[in-house]
Amino acid sequence: EQKRLRELAQKEEQKRLKELAQQEEQKRLGELAEKERQHPQGVSVHGLHFFFLDHLHREYPGHKNGTFAELGDYVWGPIGKRKDNPIDLLQHARMIDPIDGVPGVSLCHAIGVTKPKYVDNATLFVSWLWAYRIQEFVDTLYEYCKDHGKDPAEVFVWVCFFCNVQRRWLKPAPGCALDGVKIFGKNLAAINHMVCVVDDYEGDQTKYFSRIWPVYEVFVALTQGISMDLAFLPLALKRFREKMPARRNIGKVDVSHAEATLPEDKNSIMIKIAEAGGAENVNREVELKISDALGDEISRCWKADLWKESSETKASF
Repeated sequence: EQKRLRELAQKEEQKRLKELAQQEEQKRLGELAEKERQHPQGVSVHGLHFFFLDHLHREYPGHKNGTFAELGDYVWGPIGKRKDNPIDLLQHARMIDPIDGVPGVSLCHAIGVTKPKYVDNATLFVSWLWAYRIQEFVDTLYEYCKDHGKDPAEVFVWVCFFCNVQRRWLKPAPGCALDGVKIFGKNLAAINHMVCVVDDYEGDQTKYFSRIWPVYEVFVALTQGISMDLAFLPLALKRFREKMPARRNIGKVDVSHAEATLPEDKNSIMIKIAEAGGAENVNREVELKISDALGDEISRCWKADLWKESSETKASF
């Protein structure tokens, strides 16, 4: 009888502790939602590099060398086959969103619940592609911080994969489709600093310029006077450091033929582009902006003595 009473007492205590943990979790999610209303929240580069990658490698080793697109399909399901019960990466799928009371929060907020020090007001908007490999992308952000004299623990990045509540974007409720163009512009303006993570910068090799979202993001940053840096994925960075590129060789932009995962995204963006003077104007302005950013990066590397100035490059300026 005493044993049975002890077991009942243990179960009651476990239930009580679980309820307290749930209350604390909801309290933290509510605090994050309130902060999100005031300013976009981001994940620290340090947190991505040491916490997220470690979690991914330990819990989902099959994806440690994959792309974000592949991980997204695994977690939320591919386009047209979105999952009703997503994989609970970082426990985000079971957490109750305080905004609408539905299970499923952003990965950023899920990290903010379990590791509060890794989430705070976003200080850097990242323009990038889900086609990038996870390890390479995170390493690039970490190297960017070091190269620019920034503490990775103090740089909080807004990355759509982590910071959007994906169930709202990938499988919205009927009549609840979100205006991605409007929300993007609001977030970018609030953060007021963007880094373009590019896979290449010369000729037609780059994937970055073949997608409409990053092209539009650069154009909006330009028109709003938002500061912008470049960061290169490892292979592009290696080539950049080995041979200084000429700005005249910057990849050509053709926004009319740039692709989007969702047709409605391209339609919305092309309407905005038409209002801004048309595709040719956007192509020209984005090429100039990227060229200027590349020139800034070259100048920075000169000052850091990362390589010698070549006569070919000097002549190109």
